[in-house]
Amino acid sequence: MLVQEGCSNCGFSFCRKCLPHRALLPQYANKPVTVCNGCYEKLNITRIKIGADPPAQHSNVPSSSSKNWWGEGLPPPSLRQTIVTNCGRSDVPKNVLTLSEIEQRLADLRGCDVELIRRISQMFEPAEKPRPSGATVKDLMKEAQELAEIEEMYDPDKEIEVRFKRIKYDGSEKPTEHTDDAGTNPRMSTVSSATNFSEATAKELMDINKLHTRIRWSMFCKTIISSSLTTINISARQKSLELEKINNEIGLFWDKQLDKVELSDSDGEELDDETVKKIILEAEQSVADVPDEALTKKNVEPASAVASPQKKPGLFSKIFRRDGKS
Repeated sequence: MLVQEGCSNCGFSFCRKCLPHRALLPQYANKPVTVCNGCYEKLNITRIKIGADPPAQHSNVPSSSSKNWWGEGLPPPSLRQTIVTNCGRSDVPKNVLTLSEIEQRLADLRGCDVELIRRISQMFEPAEKPRPSGATVKDLMKEAQELAEIEEMYDPDKEIEVRFKRIKYDGSEKPTEHTDDAGTNPRMSTVSSATNFSEATAKELMDINKLHTRIRWSMFCKTIISSSLTTINISARQKSLELEKINNEIGLFWDKQLDKVELSDSDGEELDDETVKKIILEAEQSVADVPDEALTKKNVEPASAVASPQKKPGLFSKIFRRDGKS
């Protein structure tokens, strides 16, 4: 790596070989410092003019050399300070003209108005534009139609397509079907006879028509479905109201029945658990003794009269007695 050092006088960087001299610079140091060849010569010239003794040379390299010691492609040290001072200056003039002043000067040079310079397109346009009349528009449309007919008539691609259809179908009815569809189709019928569509364009238009038909049919089906859903919702609501009415009537009926049962139960005496058990036992005994009642009637009556006192009537007897009275 090349080590560089700076000149103590000018401040530029050089290699060690390019700083062979040492000179005394009182403003920087009291001892001799390294300087380049250019600064060394300048210091010697100033000392010679003043009359001072030249400083002693401490380097073994001679002061004069035939080669460019400052390097190839670089300016000499005497010009470097001038270049640095010139770089600090600005080449832009202080008084810069504005856009309006430039336009005014250009108008003065051309001898025209300033507005013409500001709107340069007016120089190439006529003062008054002719309005297209009805006849002009009709002529233009007629001319365009004639050009289209000529292009379609002498189109080599169209001629090849027609010949290919003739060879392919060979007198079949398929091409006539296409022509009939194109004639009956509302999209194809609106097209002028001057511009004939190709087969691909006609096919795309037919697909678009089919798609529109499907969309209209789907919208119609959607309308029907929505109306049917509305009627179903109305009928379901009516059925729910009828069911609610029936449920209310059934509830009222059972409420009346429960009120009757509560009234009948309140007429009888309140029964405890023991009385209920006795009633159940009496019912079971009555069911078991019904077949043998005729045989044991005479024997049971004196024994029962002697053995047990007369029992109180039970719940079932009250119910059956009430039914018999009613």
